[in-house]
Order: sequence, then structure tokens, then C-alpha cells
Amino acid sequence: MPPIPKQPRAWQRMLSGRRLDLLDPTPVDIEIEDIAHGLAFVARWNGQTKGDFPYSVAEHSLLVETLFCRLCPGAKPAEKLFALLHDAPEYVIGDMISPVKAAVGPGYGELDKRLAAAIHIRFGLPAAPSIRLKKQIKKADNVSAWMEATQIAGFSETEASRFFKRPEPALIAGLDIHLRPPGRGPPCLYRAPRRTAGRAMSAPITVRRAGALDARPMAELLNEVIARGGTTAMTAPVSAEDLRGWMRVPRAIWHIAEDDAGALLGFQWVEPHTRLGDSVAQIASFARVGRTGLGIGSALFEATRAACRAEGYAWINAEIRADNEGGLIYYQSRGFEDYGHIRDYRLGDGRTVDKVLKRYDL
Repeated sequence: MPPIPKQPRAWQRMLSGRRLDLLDPTPVDIEIEDIAHGLAFVARWNGQTKGDFPYSVAEHSLLVETLFCRLCPGAKPAEKLFALLHDAPEYVIGDMISPVKAAVGPGYGELDKRLAAAIHIRFGLPAAPSIRLKKQIKKADNVSAWMEATQIAGFSETEASRFFKRPEPALIAGLDIHLRPPGRGPPCLYRAPRRTAGRAMSAPITVRRAGALDARPMAELLNEVIARGGTTAMTAPVSAEDLRGWMRVPRAIWHIAEDDAGALLGFQWVEPHTRLGDSVAQIASFARVGRTGLGIGSALFEATRAACRAEGYAWINAEIRADNEGGLIYYQSRGFEDYGHIRDYRLGDGRTVDKVLKRYDL
């Protein structure tokens, strides 16, 4: 099987000391201080605004979150964090108006998407927001753009309304555009992701070996993932008895992650690879929908890696759907390296997908 050509590296050293590969980012190389600092120095409207200072993407991000909360007063903390981080990739790739992004081509969109997924996972969010949530955030983004256009970018209200739609007066009541020196950005841009992500990432997680009695809740979790689609090659629901049968495979190792109340957060298992031999462990990982935070996967893999070494495996093989951005980022963040691919893998429902092959040497 021919190897996948390696992408060129594009490392950038962050002020935090992290080295972020812009073409292949991982959550572990992302720090909120770097994002906040970078966004404070990126100007909206290419700097073509009135005032002594540019209007930064950092200030814009805070305004969009405020508007989103007004539009969606019942929004959950994670949804608010998605709104706050909606332009976060611009801390390393800069701001660009939408028509230019489209003209640059799909490569820019893919770069933005990979960076956004890594950022989201770093702060305990799913790799991407739902379509519904994305539309709600975009509505808040357009309201912010109208305010900026009319207050600092030289647009008349009539002209701005043609591009961004005039918002209801009550929605923007009491809100203004604030211009500040870049080095004096609002500290809440640092605090908000830490508050929200902290709840997701610091909650107690217990990892233990799975037993037969865990098969039913694991099957329920897995069926939620299958029903959502897009991250697993499985397309048909599974039963608790199916999982019990998989758990009986010789040298199979199963772990589950639970919260402090004993609720199942995710699970991971390995078993001998059917084609590569008994020295290779095939891995599968699943987290509850909406709880795909870095902490769950990290805790599970620590336990799996130690158990694989004790069992005598030489390396761990992962096969990830090429369209599963979150899965690709997760395994890379654990230290897995690309070594091949499977083209046109046929799913149970007849569709075909590509798979990326990754390995972790023990």
C-alpha cells in the first residue's frame, strides 16, 4: 500500500512557547493566551475604519457573543463558547472579507476548518457546531458587521442594510463599538474560554476496565454516534449482545470513562488486527455526542496505551474516516502518525468513504 505523501510543515512559534503547525494543527498546541493576543492585533475591515485604533477581531468576537446571547437567551455555555470562538482561526491566518475567501478557493476554507476543529477540541467542544447553531452565530455575526459598517467603516445605514440586513433596534440597544490599543484588549476574552472549557475539562473523569454489565450503556452511546453519522464506519445499530461478543475476543482490552456520578462519557477498545497480525492492536474510540472533549479521550488513551504495552502489543493501528476531522485531530494529538490510506471503503449502507491509516508505536 503506497504511503500518503507527508504535508510540508508550517510551524509558527507562539508567544506561549507552543509550536503550531498551521497546516496540520493539534489541540495540544493551542493556548487561549495566544488566541487572545493574536486576535487583538488583527484588524477588522483590513484596518479601513475610523478612529485612532483599529477595531480588532478580539473586540468583534466579544460583540458577536453578546449579540448571540441576546438572540438565543437560553443558549448553553458551550454554545456561547462556539460564538466567542467563531473567528478564532484568524489569530494565525488573519481576517479576510468573505468574497476574497471564496476567490482564494477551497484551500483557505479547509485550512480554516482544520484550525477551528483543533481549537474547539482544545476547549472541550465538538470539532464543529451543528448547522442550526452555525446559522444562529452567523446571524449575530451579520448584526455585528452592520454595527461596525455604520459606526466605523464609513457605510450609510441604507448601504449597510443591503449587505447585512438592518437589525431590530432592541437587539443592539446599549451596544457600541469600542476601539482600544491592541495591547489593552479586554481580559474577558481570556477568561471566558477558560471558564467554559474548564467545566468540561476539569470535571472528574474515572477510567476503568469495562465489564459485561457495561455493554448496554456502551451500546446506547454507540448507537447515538451511529445515528448522528459522519464519524464512524458503522451504519447499523448495535445491541448489548453484539458488544459482549466483541469483548470476548482474545486479548481484547476495553476501557470506559465515567463522570463523578457514574454516567458513561465514552469508551475505547483494542483487539488484535485481523490482517496485520497479533502484535498489532486495532483501536476504536467513542465519546458521548456533545461531550467530545479532549479530557475524555486523553484519559482513555492513557489507560489503553499502558494496557497494550502490558499485553505485549508492538503498535496500535487506527483507521479513521477521512471526513472525520475530529477523529483525525484526536489521534494525531495522541501521537499517531499517518502511514497509508484505504480508498473507497464501502459502508454498510452502500456509500463509500476514504480512510486514513495511523499508527502509534509502543
